[in-house]
Amino acid sequence: MLGEYFSTEYWLYAIITITAICFVSNVSQSSDRVVYGSHSSSWGWILVVLSIIYIGLRPLHMYGDSWLYSTMFRLVQTGVWQTLDTAESEWLWNDIEFFFIHYSTCQMWYLFIAFVYIFFMAWAIKRWIPENFTTAIIFAFTAMSFHAYATNGIRNGMATSIMMLGMSFLFTEKRRYLPAIICAIAGSAIHSSIAVVAVGAFLALYFNNAKTNTYIWIFCVLISLVGSDFIVNLLTNIMGSDRMAYYSGLTENVYQSKGLRYDFILFSSVPIILGWIVCVKNELRDGVYEYILATYTIVNSGWVLINTIAFSNRFAYLSWFLYPIILAYPFLKFRFMDYQSRMIGILLLFNIATIIFLT
Repeated sequence: MLGEYFSTEYWLYAIITITAICFVSNVSQSSDRVVYGSHSSSWGWILVVLSIIYIGLRPLHMYGDSWLYSTMFRLVQTGVWQTLDTAESEWLWNDIEFFFIHYSTCQMWYLFIAFVYIFFMAWAIKRWIPENFTTAIIFAFTAMSFHAYATNGIRNGMATSIMMLGMSFLFTEKRRYLPAIICAIAGSAIHSSIAVVAVGAFLALYFNNAKTNTYIWIFCVLISLVGSDFIVNLLTNIMGSDRMAYYSGLTENVYQSKGLRYDFILFSSVPIILGWIVCVKNELRDGVYEYILATYTIVNSGWVLINTIAFSNRFAYLSWFLYPIILAYPFLKFRFMDYQSRMIGILLLFNIATIIFLT
């Protein structure tokens, strides 16, 4: 529907412009004003609505996975196929798709996916960072994972946003287990890999010491340097994961960058280093931040162990979807360094740089 006006380049131009405005807005204010001042959420919600419309009404033929989903949707809708070859455990995704196949169109299905993906993410962010929602949502939109999940790995993106909302019910004004469990089940029923995040989120309730978790993450990196292939084979046999077995079996001819991903490990280390600065060096205590950081570190540690397989970034995204929240949260919630408002702008530029150089 948007035709030639939808492309990765147009999206990049838009977020660069938004980032530039947010950068100027933050660096022109004092750090106390940024953290403790009153900020309107209106612009943030306007960006949310515009993003849902832009992502949801994109051309159906663009991007690999989106094109494949569109093709399969039409084949079933026109009667060429009678069913879809998808896992029974991902029943919610199947039910949603078949509802739109029978009662609507592929474009409206994409619009619904975009709504769940973006709105549920925004809802979680609003629950976590209500006073600085607009800046926080810009952090999310400029994250490396955002556009990939919005246009290519759409099922993963939809599931991670539902899981993120579920996590927001565990550490806010009080723990609300029922909606958190419902979201975890729903996310897993859309993409079964979310079960890994759900386990990590559960463990983070009890193992959220930033210092200890950082040491564990470093230990996993060291193991990965010498024995990642062994770990992959072991986990594949134990878990019986068809996806992991498939990716680990791909050769260099299929995926040129197969092997230890130093760039992704360095990228993954940034929130962990920040967590050390906030929680260990500055001894700042915040249950929400420590919980999100612990979930990220636990799940990312699992990815580190298997990062040599082909397309390992698909597994890394199971932790990276929390990346922008971990970056934004400490800078928008409490004061802990000089020139903090400038650092917010620098981190937004860092987000843009990762999109350009790592995707």
